[in-house]
Amino acid sequence: MIKIPEELLDRSIVKALDNLGTKYCEKGEIKKSIECYNIALEAADRIKDKLLKADILNGLGIAYGLSKNFNKSVEYLKKSKKISEKIGNKKLQIKVADNLGITYSRMKDWDNAVKFYEEGMKIKKEILDRGGYLQSLINLGIMYFTTGNLKKAMKCFNEGLNLSKEVGDKYGESTCLGNIGLIYKAKGCPDEALEYHKDALKINREIGYKQGEANNLGNIGHIHQNKGEIDKALKYYTESLNINREIRYKQGEAVHLGNIGSIYQIKGVFDKALTYLKEGLKIHKEIEYKRGEAVHLGKIGGIYIAKGEFDKALTYLKEGLKIHKETGDKKGEAVHLGKISSIYIINGEFDNASEYLESALKIDKKIGDKIGEAYDYKNFGILYLKKNEFEKSLEKMKDASIIFKNTSKVNEVQTLLYISIILSRLNNPKYLDEAKKVIALAENLEKTPLLNLIKKTAAELIEKGSVPGSRIDEIERLG
Repeated sequence: MIKIPEELLDRSIVKALDNLGTKYCEKGEIKKSIECYNIALEAADRIKDKLLKADILNGLGIAYGLSKNFNKSVEYLKKSKKISEKIGNKKLQIKVADNLGITYSRMKDWDNAVKFYEEGMKIKKEILDRGGYLQSLINLGIMYFTTGNLKKAMKCFNEGLNLSKEVGDKYGESTCLGNIGLIYKAKGCPDEALEYHKDALKINREIGYKQGEANNLGNIGHIHQNKGEIDKALKYYTESLNINREIRYKQGEAVHLGNIGSIYQIKGVFDKALTYLKEGLKIHKEIEYKRGEAVHLGKIGGIYIAKGEFDKALTYLKEGLKIHKETGDKKGEAVHLGKISSIYIINGEFDNASEYLESALKIDKKIGDKIGEAYDYKNFGILYLKKNEFEKSLEKMKDASIIFKNTSKVNEVQTLLYISIILSRLNNPKYLDEAKKVIALAENLEKTPLLNLIKKTAAELIEKGSVPGSRIDEIERLG
């Protein structure tokens, strides 16, 4: 390793090397960054400058974290933390605590991530760093949301929203509003979610924050999709895609390619859907965004279910499930477990289906994902229907219908159709009223291949009093 000659050794030279290491780090030239930091670290030891040494160690921790050498990252950050505490430098203590929180989050070590985020927040509160405290609330809220702790996430974002208004931080305000919207959506409250996303969108447009605007547009599109307003959803997704391309934000571009792919799947244009989804998947792999990759694998799996190509579907879904487990994304894990169970139900592999569904429902209940729960109840209802356990099937479908009534109009209609079929199997004349209700509700939704099949099935049920068992499999493939 290069050493600074004794005659040139002073604090300004060491600090310049520290700054150079930071610049290389920001440019993504991690190897050069680490080399500069190591030369600076050796020199800081020789001049016995503890504050500078702690700052360099913090920089090394960040650089190793970016290179995904997380153990080294933690090692250097903890060394920096020890020195900064010993010399009583609060600002550096905050930086190091936040960086440890970020590193442990990337390691999926949530307990340690929370510990260090909260440690940083405590110091920020002590020194009245309200802006820093707000950012910590947002970071902590995102982490709680990611791990499914909606109650704690909501507490963080509500506190952050109030604080951002007090300090006049419009960016913080829009971020908190958008995240509260996501929580309401997960809790099955789409109308509340829509209001928060629209408020966030208004602020992001006022302050010219394009990435935030694109995110809000995408979230609004997703709520319209759940309401069965497919063309509205496509409009919002396309607008978001265009903004993401304009600002060259690859992750956002990939996400909305996937969302547009989902719309074309609903419309029954499967080849077009696959084109969009595979383009999005390619980008996620290029930028190494594992969660996005897993989501797209799941969506592609869903299209192959619709096409009846179940082996292909299982390949994509199991690959996506593996990634969700590795990254600790519990919501994504539950979605993939549910989709895999639907294949086993269609194939008559009821024991496998039940095992996957139990796992999905357990996760959805734990993380408070009401929409996820509704899908699980619906799938259990179909499972019991195919096993001719009609009373059990009816109970699960009713549970699903209650949730879908407030969250997803298409799924509400679909579960009501299943309820009418189950009642007909039980020789309960109420099946006629339910089937008529299905047709009336479907008339108010945009026409798609799934809704056309649902209406056709309800009409057939009214006319003949029964429908073929294979019809349920047809509907499930499209749904």
